[in-house]
Amino acid sequence: MIKMKNSMNSSNLKQEKYWSSFADHYFKTLYKDVKEYPSLIVRHNYILDLLNSDGRLIADIGCGPGEMIADLMDRDCKVYGVDIAEGMLQVAARNISERHPHCPADLQCGNIEALHYKDNIFDGVVCAGVIEYLNSDDKALRELNRILKINGMLIISVRNKACPFRIFDLLLDKIKKIKIGLRFLNALRKVAKKDPIKYISYRKHFPWELERNLVKHGFIKQDFRYFHFYPFFTPFDHFFPALFVKLGLKMERLSHTRLGFLGSGYIVKAKKVQEV
Repeated sequence: MIKMKNSMNSSNLKQEKYWSSFADHYFKTLYKDVKEYPSLIVRHNYILDLLNSDGRLIADIGCGPGEMIADLMDRDCKVYGVDIAEGMLQVAARNISERHPHCPADLQCGNIEALHYKDNIFDGVVCAGVIEYLNSDDKALRELNRILKINGMLIISVRNKACPFRIFDLLLDKIKKIKIGLRFLNALRKVAKKDPIKYISYRKHFPWELERNLVKHGFIKQDFRYFHFYPFFTPFDHFFPALFVKLGLKMERLSHTRLGFLGSGYIVKAKKVQEV
C-alpha cells in the first residue's frame, strides 16, 4: 500500500518527476542487470552490515525500489519506506510483494524534511543517497533525529567531496547543468553505446563536515564505510570500463581504512544521543 502525503514544494515536485521518470530503468540497471560499477549494491551491502538490527522497527527514508526494505524484512524487521517519487514506490511495492507476498509493505510518498511519523518511534533509520539532493542538511537531520528513539541508529550516505579522483566532476557537472552540454555528453555516450545521462543537481560532502553536523543534530558517529572506489580520474573510467570496475572493486578493501577517502561515497553510522 502506498500512502500519499502532501508536503511538496516546487523543488520536491521536480525531484519527484525526475526519479519517477525512470524508476524501472533505475532498478534494472543499478540493481538487477548491472553492467557498470555495482556501486549501489556495494553501498546496500555495507549498510546491511552496519545496521545489524534484527527484529526492530526501521524506517528507510529514500527507499527507492525497495531492495533494502525486502532484505530487512528477511531479518524479521518491521520496515516503513518513504520516497519522494511515486514511481519509485510503485517499483518498490512490486518488488517487495514478489519476495514477501504475505507481508505488504508500508510505503509512503513524502518529503524527508517533513516526515509524517510520530516522535521517537524508530530503532533505526536508513537514509542512503538522499540529503545530497537537498539545499542543506539541517531540516532533514532534525527530522531524522525526531523520529528516532534515544540510542537509535542512523545510517546515512553521501557523495564524498574528498575523493581526489573525481575532481573533474566540478567541470563535468557544470556542463551537465547546461542543456546543450548534456546533449553533447549524451551524444558521446551514444557513440560509446552507453545509456544517456539523466542529470539533477546534487551536493557533495566532506565526511568530517557531515560528522560535525551530525553532532550538532544530536548524533555521535559509531562506524563508517567508504564505497565506489575510483582507481583513476574521471572521465577515464568511461574509456577503460572493465579495468575501472576490476580495480575499483579490489579497492573496496580500503572501505574501512584511512585510505577510504579514495572512495567516491561515504556511509556513516551514528547514534542518537540527545533531542534537538
